[in-house]
Amino acid sequence: MRTTSCCLFAAHLLFASSIVVAEPLPAPAQASGKIIHSLEYTDAAEARQAWKPVYGSVPVTVAPAGDRHVLKLPCIFKGNRLERGTWEWSVDLDLTACRGIELQIYCADLEPISGFTLYFQTGQGWYGLNFNPEYAGRWCRVVLDKSKAIPEGTPAGWGKIRTIRFSAWRGYDTDTHVYLANLAMAGGDAPIVVVRPASPNPTATTVTETLQRYDLPYLAVNENELTRELVQGRQLLVLPGNAGLKASAVETVEAFVQSGGKLAVFGTAPERIAALAHAKFDRLPDSAATSQDVQVLSALAQAWPPLWDEAVRRALARAGEIAGFASVEAAVEAIRQAANADAGRQAIVHARIEDAASLRTKAADLHAAGRHADAVTAAEQARAALIDAMCLAQSSLEGEHRAFWCHEAYGVRGMPWDESIRILAENGFTAILPNMLWAGVAYYESDVLPVSPEVATRGNLLTECLAACKKYGIECHVWKVNFYMSGRSPQEFRDRMKREGRTLKSLSGQGKDDWLCPSHPENRKLEVDSMVELATRYPVDGIHFDYIRYPGDNSCICDGCRERFERAIGHKVADWPNAVRQDPAVRDQWYEWRRGNITAVVAGVAEQVRRRKPDVKISAAVFSAWSVARDTVGQDWKLWCEKGYLDFVCPMNYTPNVAQFRAMTRHQQEWAGNVPCYPGIGLSVWPERNDICRIIEQINVTRQLKTGGFTVFNYAEPEARVILPMLGKGITKE
Repeated sequence: MRTTSCCLFAAHLLFASSIVVAEPLPAPAQASGKIIHSLEYTDAAEARQAWKPVYGSVPVTVAPAGDRHVLKLPCIFKGNRLERGTWEWSVDLDLTACRGIELQIYCADLEPISGFTLYFQTGQGWYGLNFNPEYAGRWCRVVLDKSKAIPEGTPAGWGKIRTIRFSAWRGYDTDTHVYLANLAMAGGDAPIVVVRPASPNPTATTVTETLQRYDLPYLAVNENELTRELVQGRQLLVLPGNAGLKASAVETVEAFVQSGGKLAVFGTAPERIAALAHAKFDRLPDSAATSQDVQVLSALAQAWPPLWDEAVRRALARAGEIAGFASVEAAVEAIRQAANADAGRQAIVHARIEDAASLRTKAADLHAAGRHADAVTAAEQARAALIDAMCLAQSSLEGEHRAFWCHEAYGVRGMPWDESIRILAENGFTAILPNMLWAGVAYYESDVLPVSPEVATRGNLLTECLAACKKYGIECHVWKVNFYMSGRSPQEFRDRMKREGRTLKSLSGQGKDDWLCPSHPENRKLEVDSMVELATRYPVDGIHFDYIRYPGDNSCICDGCRERFERAIGHKVADWPNAVRQDPAVRDQWYEWRRGNITAVVAGVAEQVRRRKPDVKISAAVFSAWSVARDTVGQDWKLWCEKGYLDFVCPMNYTPNVAQFRAMTRHQQEWAGNVPCYPGIGLSVWPERNDICRIIEQINVTRQLKTGGFTVFNYAEPEARVILPMLGKGITKE
């Protein structure tokens, strides 16, 4: 392997997170939607007239940013127990005719903040939209879709908003400042309206995702929200499978077309509407020659040709919007400097940069010639070439732990274990964490757990995986899902656990029959025995805990739990189970007792495995925020590290947000102490599953923080076929 050089990408990320803000700030970008308020105030007094602090927060002020002022929110968390910094603004707003909210936000240090929520009060409740900025130390444009809002109480729709509340949630006990500018409606004046079907379907999702990816202004509304007033002045109406449109909505569509609007229809639609469509498709066009995005854009542009101008402009802009860089020029400069650190990479990296430039020129020429779909395709190819150059420009790091979780006992679908492990090894990974057992099933020969029927038909999947790992020099740390039986466990076993009173019960009294009660001694023994058997019977490199916790803070209150808890504290609990939530003294004892039930399993496994098979490493996938998880789910993983029960820990930092990933990892290293912390990168659960730039950024964060390694979720076909070969070009190259 090559030794890491001083990579500009790493410096770029490090700068963004460690910068100390100096006012004046750079000017925020202009909003793309209709401005609700610029959030520009003459002085602090004027700002404080509008924004009122609540819950003990510090009053707002203003700060210079370019040639204007912006709103400054002091988040003072040091020396107090403030849960969040919160400010409210009284308004009278109708947000019905917009897709959502757009906001510019700047924060030099995001670590003290676990997340943000923008609330909208209406009726007898609120809508809440959660978010995290992409980066620290720069202005970030945040677009919040109303469809993702979480209701609290009984909100009465978006037509009459009377309060906007901004909350910065406490993460850690340090202070920071947040700056806001240009609160706007996203999609308020958008030319495109997508009508969401009553029953969501893949076509509607694909259309809106393409529009989002290319940042094309659109408004998505539900069928029952479609009115003449809402579509008035729009250019294109998209019906992606609206077979059940009501008569009033049909009349609205007819009036829209009669007034000159364009209509694109996919799938089944009322006959009166289908006859009016300027573009009609039974399904989305399908062509192996073009991407799905290009197919969607082509279909929409068939109805409304002016779409192409903005689509091509955005495609050309996207060609350089990679790895957090704001422009093609910035990305190219960083890639060149990174490649210059290794003379052997310069030629190929510079060649791919030139390819990207040629393809951008080609895209512009094709657009000028009226070949718009080809222009977008060329722009996509330019972006791919620049991403390829970025991958090739990365440096590797010798001695790094690089692992993938694999959620299937058979490995990557369509591949034998030998091929799955070979691909890992060829692309510089060092370990696999295959999910070979759950609370009620094993995918190998076991004397402790029920054996999956697949073993009879496909053979012992664990021995197949272990043989491949030995062949290619990959460590195998076998992953168990603890306590949770799921539908994978035999029904007979689950029924027996329920009959024997060994399954979980929530505070509401509802049974959770697929989850074993962690306080039941036989359940804890089953967990310990199954993992010890695995470590001592098979030549594994390690065993890996997962779901080593309660499912939430509302369980378990089965009869056995009450008896065992009362025995542990030495007296009866009169108001059971309400006291465990409402009486602070009982609640603290309850949380401590629950933690002890989970820790007993980890300690039991560690004691036996250390004694009988000391070379086997013990690890765990854990919730990212130990300080919260120790109470809510009984997972005291900081204690497990302190006691030496674990050889490494993998916090599940499944955020695509680089700044948040950095903040999580820094604090997890403190909690892990001397135990290696290999943070989990949640690639397969991100909105963009193939976001190779984002995973490179997060790997570079682990290197800047000197974690010694990382763990990626999840090893499946896209990761094996697409992601690993890209990583293997540079950042994990042997």
